[in-house]
Amino acid sequence: MKLYSIILIIISIIACIFISFYAVDKRYIGMDQVQHFYDMKKWYDSNKLPTTGTRFIASEIINGEITTPRVPGGAYYIFYTLFYKLSNENLLNARIINLIFNLIILIVFLFWFYRKFGIFITSIMSALILCNPYVILAITDFWNPNITLIFSFLFFIFLFEYINNDNKKIKQISSIFIFPILALMAQGHFVVFFSMVPTIIVYLIIRFKTTKHYFLYWSIGVFIAFLLYLPYLVSEFQNGFNNLKLAMNIRDGLNRIPFPQIYALLIFPTNEMSSMIGTRFGSVYYFWTKNGIYFYGLIFLILSVLISVFLFFNSIFIVIKNKNIDDKLTRTVVEMFYVFLMFIPITILSFIIFRSKPGTFHYLYSAFSISFITYILFFKFYENNFNNKKKLVISIFFILNVFAVSGEMYRYFYLFQEPRSEEALYAVGNFIKDDSQGKKIAIYDSFSGIVHKQFEDIFKIYFTNMNLNISKSPDILYAIRDDILINNWDDNRNNREMEYLINNNAIELTNIAGYTIFKFPNVPD
Repeated sequence: MKLYSIILIIISIIACIFISFYAVDKRYIGMDQVQHFYDMKKWYDSNKLPTTGTRFIASEIINGEITTPRVPGGAYYIFYTLFYKLSNENLLNARIINLIFNLIILIVFLFWFYRKFGIFITSIMSALILCNPYVILAITDFWNPNITLIFSFLFFIFLFEYINNDNKKIKQISSIFIFPILALMAQGHFVVFFSMVPTIIVYLIIRFKTTKHYFLYWSIGVFIAFLLYLPYLVSEFQNGFNNLKLAMNIRDGLNRIPFPQIYALLIFPTNEMSSMIGTRFGSVYYFWTKNGIYFYGLIFLILSVLISVFLFFNSIFIVIKNKNIDDKLTRTVVEMFYVFLMFIPITILSFIIFRSKPGTFHYLYSAFSISFITYILFFKFYENNFNNKKKLVISIFFILNVFAVSGEMYRYFYLFQEPRSEEALYAVGNFIKDDSQGKKIAIYDSFSGIVHKQFEDIFKIYFTNMNLNISKSPDILYAIRDDILINNWDDNRNNREMEYLINNNAIELTNIAGYTIFKFPNVPD
């Protein structure tokens, strides 16, 4: 009975495509998105090959362009500019091309996975991956950590083949490609150098008996990875290593001992996506209770987290209790679980030694694909214990979970993203344009979570034909408040941030989508 597995795969694919195409034109335009679009356009207009990635820290989009260090290597902006060119300079179409590109990588991974593990486990992985909140978010917009997440699936394939395959040519090819893929992932997010790269190096040292037979091919891979950084190194040499100097200035300011959010490895395979909703309880509460509590999604979220924690400890139990496993494929999965376990202490030590910022979940995206290894080990190890009836029950559970995640993602895009999308901001800009009647304006935006001049820069960069008369000496001062973001802060903080508006008699003009627009009767000193 393969029918239930085929149905699960089909439902997962349909749900993924439906949610993705629903979301692709509703993505939030925030600080990172504006910076990335602005910097991409700079590279695009220069007709030069991008040699650096995104900025290491948040900075004013336009004024901070030259003074902010960037991620070494231009892979992110190479993809961004390429898709933008293929789209005939249309950002939405570029997002759709990016979406298709990412889906191709996921399909390649799942097809490879099917050839290894068969249709039952593949159907479960299809549901877990294609309808994973972090995957949906990664494939529907441009954001530098998304490269790290998506390419981690290609990294998984080559690492698994290196460990598992008896064919020497396959092992040689895998040895060659692993470090170049890690280099591309690091050009998406630099923290890969503090996490997966040292993990693989330590793994190769531990398994030196095998490594030495493929040392030449590993060396070729390292050399290719170096070549991927060669344009950046040439550019740095020509600029007097300016980017390195700027980066070292930032590093000098990191005084606290960083500790990565390593528990994210148990969260990645689940329905839990609070890190994308907000950093505090208020945003999470708003998400789950707005327009009625989403009980169905909450139930499956809790179940998915409990299952992930259980599978992690169950994997440790399997490894400890079964020293001699006959099945080679299962032994390889166990070996991948060892890499997963090694990643944890090595990443923690690397963060401390190199004084990396602790960051959020996306700092650990290099291990995203490997975080599913506990599911793979469980279903592979116990597969023979599942009769058709049990497999049917499991498939029904994951079908129900696909619907739960689909509702969760729809809710997220509807409540958090669409009200702050490009379309919403265009409406805000048009309202201010009509209200100002051509007078010189400025926008007050000293609110938590907003970078100085963020809204002014958005209007200048995204809506070049709007012709807002933004000036340093304005006749009118407006304020734009993010009504979604305020849910992330407590009432005391929000009230303090409103004091400036109240004390200067700012008038609330209107609410547009996720924003409230205020106008000052006089420009404060």
